[in-house]
Amino acid sequence: MKTIAIIAEYNPYTKGHAHLLAEAKKVTGADRVIAVMSGNFLQRGVPAMWDKFSRAKMAAQAGIDMVFELPVPYATGSARDFAEGAVALLDSLGCVDSLCFGAEDPNTELLERLADTAANEPADYSALLKTKLTSGLSYPAAQAEALAEYLSDKNITDILSKPNNTLALAYITAIKKRGSHLTPVPIQRIGDYHDETAGDTYASATAIRTMITEAKNVTDEIAGYLPAETIDTLSRRLPKKTLFDASLPGEDLSYLIFTAKCYRGIHGLSYAMADRLDKTDAPMSYREYVDVLHSKDTTEATARRALLHLMLGYTDEDRELFRARKDALFASLLAMRNEASDLMREIKERSTIPIIDRRAHDTKQLTELPYELRPAAERAWELTIRATDLYRSILFRRTKTLLASEYMTKIPHI
Repeated sequence: MKTIAIIAEYNPYTKGHAHLLAEAKKVTGADRVIAVMSGNFLQRGVPAMWDKFSRAKMAAQAGIDMVFELPVPYATGSARDFAEGAVALLDSLGCVDSLCFGAEDPNTELLERLADTAANEPADYSALLKTKLTSGLSYPAAQAEALAEYLSDKNITDILSKPNNTLALAYITAIKKRGSHLTPVPIQRIGDYHDETAGDTYASATAIRTMITEAKNVTDEIAGYLPAETIDTLSRRLPKKTLFDASLPGEDLSYLIFTAKCYRGIHGLSYAMADRLDKTDAPMSYREYVDVLHSKDTTEATARRALLHLMLGYTDEDRELFRARKDALFASLLAMRNEASDLMREIKERSTIPIIDRRAHDTKQLTELPYELRPAAERAWELTIRATDLYRSILFRRTKTLLASEYMTKIPHI
């Protein structure tokens, strides 16, 4: 049996995701598909429009055999952390053959060439990258320019200006750095990841979220861009279990910044960013805090991630703890198809990490890990619980709907 994997956010699961799934199975001849999905908070540092269990259920209903959560430190990290965490998790499951992903330019030969340079970091390339970063460029822009100059190919800058190409490079780089057995399989992406307007057949998740926010409902027009399984799940969750506002509570951030003064050492919040926070002299809204941190060398996504990490208490010290452990820490199940029980048995036989599919029972495995692994695993799980509780709090404040806690949520089995 051949098993492939897809890394995604499914916010929500769209016809574009269904196209990727179908093409990936067609290209690879795979029998089974595992997804690694961001939890309640996304790589852009914002809360998902729907909770992680609902989004995982959409994917399982649409044909994904099993959905595991990408742990919070990686799901809310840079593209490098996001990719490295996901690849490490898939490697640790012991049964995944290929990693499939969308790309605007699915040129495997070029992506492999770029990844060889990024993974091995030749001295001349490292010097170029450092110079670009020192000039004030964000890491993605600096990497693109350094690779283009080092490889003498001006087209690289344009290629890496496209978000899915950037993630594709990060995935292949992570595979090479780990010496992973995973085979990367880029698939032609349909449409623009950030396009807020819908096309004739496909619409990006961004466009769909915009339309749903405006309509406060799944209209016939919106339904045309969604698989039936997604429509079914969303229709029963609107509007009381939907976050139409993807922001963090400004009053809580103001408390942490003005009263607790605990933002030094927060991961992703640089000294320059902390200095800008020091200069704020009054409580502000979330949007205003993002604007304060956003600068030439700090993307808006970086600013949002830093503010989220502040609310979660995720520090540079935490990140070093996780990076010291090169492999994944655990695999937390979010949803699965009943017919995939044989796959779960195989994973439990081959996996090198604890598999958490029964929260209260299986998290005890973390306390039984070898001493040198336990602190990182327990801290990563603590951040998972914090993220769930923060999401529940935000949803309750805005909709008066209280989701079940992490331990009380029943894992969807389809």
